[in-house]
Amino acid sequence: MKLESSVPPPAHRLRNFGVNLWAEFSSLAVEHKATNIGQGFPDFVVPEFLQEEVRKAVAKPSANWYTRAQGHPRLVKELATEFSPLFNRNIDPMTEVMTAVGAYEAIYAAITAFINEGDEAVVIEPHFDCYAGDMELS
Repeated sequence: MKLESSVPPPAHRLRNFGVNLWAEFSSLAVEHKATNIGQGFPDFVVPEFLQEEVRKAVAKPSANWYTRAQGHPRLVKELATEFSPLFNRNIDPMTEVMTAVGAYEAIYAAITAFINEGDEAVVIEPHFDCYAGDMELS
């Protein structure tokens, strides 16, 4: 039996998507030996004290467990405490706060949670490059 080593084609719903803007900027920055200030690529070594704190934190067995999908309880409680005064109300950390890995994930989660097929959404320019694609997928 012969095994194929090809990558499956992307889903049809993705056919209208082009090159990611940030991937294009990154390639151009490398090609022209320019500083890429678009994504925040650090060009320095993290200070030793911070490296040591990270080593200590990941050495704890509980630091390597999965947490709840909406965010670590201690983190969402701190965020609720910080933002409640700004909204002049108590924010429930366990039902009203969610963390994400990054902006793309957070935006995608928000759009897919609230935009239905056929809905109209107003997007003000300039906007983050993923808004249109996320809405199209929703």
